[in-house]
Amino acid sequence: MLYSTHNQVLHLIKILVLHTLVIPLLGTLEIDANVVQKEIYIQINTGSIVQETNEKYLSIGLDTGLVRHKWNGFNFSSEKLMTLSEALVPTFARLGGTDADFLVFNATAEVDHHDNSIFTGVTDQPPKPFVMTGKEWDNINHFSANMRWNLIFDLNVMIRTSDNVWNPTNAKQLLDYSQQRWYNMDFELGNEPNLWKKHYNVSISGTQLGKDFRTLSEILHKSTMYNYRLLVGPSITRPVNKDVTQLLKE
Repeated sequence: MLYSTHNQVLHLIKILVLHTLVIPLLGTLEIDANVVQKEIYIQINTGSIVQETNEKYLSIGLDTGLVRHKWNGFNFSSEKLMTLSEALVPTFARLGGTDADFLVFNATAEVDHHDNSIFTGVTDQPPKPFVMTGKEWDNINHFSANMRWNLIFDLNVMIRTSDNVWNPTNAKQLLDYSQQRWYNMDFELGNEPNLWKKHYNVSISGTQLGKDFRTLSEILHKSTMYNYRLLVGPSITRPVNKDVTQLLKE
């Protein structure tokens, strides 16, 4: 039987409610053998709207590690992948994650190469960066456009000066390359800066991160194509932790 898009969404909601609310709740109940068990019926009223979200809310997350590993297991020409991807439209597709802060764009590079010197502004033992070539960036954008995805690209905020200020040079190169090819996208800057100290022995204040976001915002406003695009972030983990809330307050 074929379902309409509306019915598919309702069916998905019912499954999500069942697996995220009902089953965990039932699993916490202590069952007394002396108590007569009864069947419980749960009815979900789909006739009225309780809360309305953006139509692109059910979004896609692609890890930048896919770029590092040359899209191993991700076939841009796969008919199955394209069919499944089209079914999620409209949607935001965020390409980001841990490896976003080690990605360096090089439009003319033929293959990946490593250049740790670009990270010496923040640490004596930088993580190993990797290159995203122009061809790889073309493939990403062509696929995203064909699928009618709203791409969000996570720019590298770990490229910093000796004064621990974000260096936007590489980001500008990517923006110029993209604008020349009319690639549509929104932007994010960095990934989980609250974990830098733990994993990379790199510290950044919320104040400085805010200034870095302002720098990117000003760059986007000066462009002819991206002056009204979204800039989202910062992406953080565990917003209840003291160090995280302090970073946000700064």
